[in-house]
Parts: sequence; C-alpha cells; structure tokens
Amino acid sequence: MAQLQNLRSELHRLAADAKKVSAEIAAFEAKFSKQISEVERLISGASKREDKKIIEILQSASSTTKSAAATLQQAGNAARSFGDNL
Repeated sequence: MAQLQNLRSELHRLAADAKKVSAEIAAFEAKFSKQISEVERLISGASKREDKKIIEILQSASSTTKSAAATLQQAGNAARSFGDNL
C-alpha cells in the first residue's frame, strides 16, 4: 500500500511540475510572439529571401513552443488523473 501511495504522490508532483512548466512556456511564447511581430514590422518592406526565411523560422519556433506547452498540460492532466484513480 505504501508503494501505491508513493506512486500516487510522485504522479501528482509530476502533474504539478508539468502544469507549472507549461504555464512558463506559454508566458514565454506570448512574449516571443510579440517580438516576432515587431521583427516582422521592422522588415515588412524587405523582399530578401533571408528576411522571409528568418520570419518562417521564428514562426515555426513559436508554433512548436505552443505545442510543447499544450502537450505538457495534457501530460500533467493525464498523470493527475492516473494518480487519482490508483
């Protein structure tokens, strides 16, 4: 029984950590998106391939960051639910 309680506690700690990191990543992404918008605004008239490429790279990073935050949130929810049902 103690082992089961240890597992439940560990899952709840993992869930809390995942949710905390997810929120931190989401906050970073919000700031990052604003920065990307500013970079886009500053180079908006440029038609160089390099300019367009950096915007694509930054937008891809932003999208991946959003996905990471969502995935961590899901993992945290799943870990908490699993621990609650032990």
